[in-house]
Amino acid sequence: MSRNFSHLRFGEFSKAATTGAIAGALAFQPFVANAALGSQHIAVGNGHWFVNTNIAFNTTSSNWGFSEGSLVTASGIRRDAFDGALSWLVSTGTPTRADGYRSPGGVVDLTATTVTGTTQVMAGLNVSGQMYFSSARAVARSILILQNPTASPITVNVENATNRGSDANTTHHMTSSGDATVDAADNWLVSSQGAVPLTTVDPILTFAFSQDGAAVHGTFSPMPANGSDKIDKFYTVTVPAGQTRRLMAFVQMSGTVAGAEADATLFNTNASLRGTDYLSGLSVIDMSEIVNWNLQPVNSAVPTLNQWAVGGLASLLGLFGLVRLGFSGQGRRNSVT
Repeated sequence: MSRNFSHLRFGEFSKAATTGAIAGALAFQPFVANAALGSQHIAVGNGHWFVNTNIAFNTTSSNWGFSEGSLVTASGIRRDAFDGALSWLVSTGTPTRADGYRSPGGVVDLTATTVTGTTQVMAGLNVSGQMYFSSARAVARSILILQNPTASPITVNVENATNRGSDANTTHHMTSSGDATVDAADNWLVSSQGAVPLTTVDPILTFAFSQDGAAVHGTFSPMPANGSDKIDKFYTVTVPAGQTRRLMAFVQMSGTVAGAEADATLFNTNASLRGTDYLSGLSVIDMSEIVNWNLQPVNSAVPTLNQWAVGGLASLLGLFGLVRLGFSGQGRRNSVT
């Protein structure tokens, strides 16, 4: 399923904001770069993210997602990460540009390192988006929340659309299957602009869309390949009556290919993800509603069989002692009579 997206290089509002902001402090500093266009600049750690909340022009930079990103490294600043990334589209048919989620009016809630959009009714569902920004690495988490207010299940097709902006120079370096070729089974991929990216060009990008063992894996269409900067991931999600389902995707900006490949393995398992701050702010219920990742709770407080056995043995020994004490007392009373 091809998409003829027009490209949006660094928007003027992003360029103007970046000039002064990247040289400044790198603490969490959200501000409205252009309220009329519905954009936010988020600076966390060494990452600068330009977030769209309510933009409607016909590019991958539209809707809820990223228009741009920059990374501050020891070698300099890597700019122009995206021409639009992680835009969510929802439809009961084939998603189109008009089906993109946008936070109505561009209104968002900014809490610590989390940006939460307001509800938009789409395909009969109450749809909202949430982004979280890691303080440990230049990693952003994007979640699409689908809540069904009706008394019947609703099935929707969801597209996650990205234009990396690396054009014909797009080169894939590693995937979750261990090679440099993206295939249907891959959960994440690492790419750059150029086979040997210079320190002055775009950041090396990692995108993670799913995890083995999840209820929904999704499909790439077309399959991402060298020489094409588009990534279109499609999911089919059924939301039961009165319930909520979520889709989650990550993007990371890195300074080196080796660093990106090493960090990408953190997306492989439940245990490795929980060793990061990437799931910060998500409750057990939130994680159970995410259908494209296998985030089963790690409940170390549940007693093991050995613990149960020890507890049971202790109880039996206590009961045996009480019974024995009772018999001993009865014997003494009998001897007195």
